[in-house]
Amino acid sequence: MNIAMDMENDLKLKELHWRLRAKVENFLNKLNHLEISAGIFSGWRTWTEQENLYQQGRTEPGNIVTYAKPGDSLHNYGLACDVWPRTPEGNWNFKATDEEMNLLGTIGKGFGLHWGGDYDGFPDKAHFYVNAGHQTSDLKKIYESEGLAGVWNHIDAVNQPPRV
Repeated sequence: MNIAMDMENDLKLKELHWRLRAKVENFLNKLNHLEISAGIFSGWRTWTEQENLYQQGRTEPGNIVTYAKPGDSLHNYGLACDVWPRTPEGNWNFKATDEEMNLLGTIGKGFGLHWGGDYDGFPDKAHFYVNAGHQTSDLKKIYESEGLAGVWNHIDAVNQPPRV
């Protein structure tokens, strides 16, 4: 992996909640150790970014890529990210085979991540997330009154970070 890709992953990792960040960092290190070139394509998303993705394939050109409206995605709380393989040239490999994506899923789950490839009906094989101990409807209410910091405080009250 080149330095630019490392920096891109580092920036996206910093936007994730610590529970997801630690697992994804270990996951990406394992992929690197196995010489599998991959990275975080999408991590934390603003509600506006989520709305734009939701409209894709509906009111905007393109294929439907999400069924989650703003506030209904764990991406909006830094609790989910999309990890895609890269081509030998370093570009995102959105045409990765099921075999390649299933391998990422297996490795990611080995680090305690939940995998969107296990979804019924609309599998999302690039999607990895952690269970926050709250429903997204509850996270949305907290976010609307306390912002992202409030959401993370509520999650941390349920799930204490590891002591270093």
